Amino acid sequence: MRTMRCGVLAGTHQGACVQRLDSAVHETPGHCFCRDGLLELEGASVITVAKKIGLACRSDYDVTLPEVDVMELNKAEAVEVLNRIVELELSGAVRYTQYSLMVFGHARIPIMGWMREQAAEALVHATQAGEEVTAMGARISLDIGELAGTHHESVDDIMQELLLHERKGIELYGRLLKLSHDSSISLEEFARQKIRNEEMHVAEIEKMLRRRGDA
Repeated sequence: MRTMRCGVLAGTHQGACVQRLDSAVHETPGHCFCRDGLLELEGASVITVAKKIGLACRSDYDVTLPEVDVMELNKAEAVEVLNRIVELELSGAVRYTQYSLMVFGHARIPIMGWMREQAAEALVHATQAGEEVTAMGARISLDIGELAGTHHESVDDIMQELLLHERKGIELYGRLLKLSHDSSISLEEFARQKIRNEEMHVAEIEKMLRRRGDA
């Protein structure tokens, strides 16, 4: 058993070190695991593995791992998720606006007003997510998510479709939360706030779909 001494013992950084080592060890016959701040390799040369991941070492028993920026490891995926959020929110702004024009009957004014409020909010969310993308030095997506494709016969049908749309948003913001956890407080807080917003929207739509007297 050969040991690589990890220079950073904090849980998240240590985990990132293990991640980097794992990818290298998989190319070199052997096994890697972490215990009490030490990265141990079985059946693989520490020097060989260290060279594969760009680390300097003096012997098979003395390799110091530098600090690893965990957010850097997740950056590409975070940008991808943020761009999907931009696309979804932009499509939501269009979808809510179009559906607001399909509402008729006694309740038209409050429902139409609510939908247009959601359209405006979706545009704000798309802009905020886009700002996060550019703050990370990446390019904003020029695409837009799926748009409304059906002239529904009832407000209930419209609401059912909007419910699916809002749940997609919760899923994307949830992915962003996992990626940013313990690596970017700002992005994590952004995701948490939006999950709360989307869950409130889902709750409102579900209430609108209830009939008087429903439990």
